[in-house]
Amino acid sequence: MEIDQQLLQNTSLIVVRIIIAIAVFTHDRRHIGDISSYAKFNGVSPKLAQFSMVIRIILATAILAGTRSKLAAAGLTIIFISSVGLHILKWKSPFAADEGGWEHSLLLAGLCVTIYSFGSGDWSL
Repeated sequence: MEIDQQLLQNTSLIVVRIIIAIAVFTHDRRHIGDISSYAKFNGVSPKLAQFSMVIRIILATAILAGTRSKLAAAGLTIIFISSVGLHILKWKSPFAADEGGWEHSLLLAGLCVTIYSFGSGDWSL
């Protein structure tokens, strides 16, 4: 049985795009209600925290829709790698996400690199 490589690639890319969008939307939805605490935890002003959330949501939406996805993936990769850096250098976090670590940021950066490398596939706007 021969596998249709184009179908496999398009399916994989849409799954990756959906995972990125769900992760970003869920994370930001959780923090948007208490922007002050989120900003304080991250050591930034509430305005900067709110701005970064809006940017992440816009970039995740672009990736999900497949519109300017390489540019959006590059932007989110920078954000996620910066998060990994904060976890390691500033907060001294462990790797494991269940211990407040940077595991998810690293995985999401990798998924964004996939979109940057291969584009959004044929199933996009």
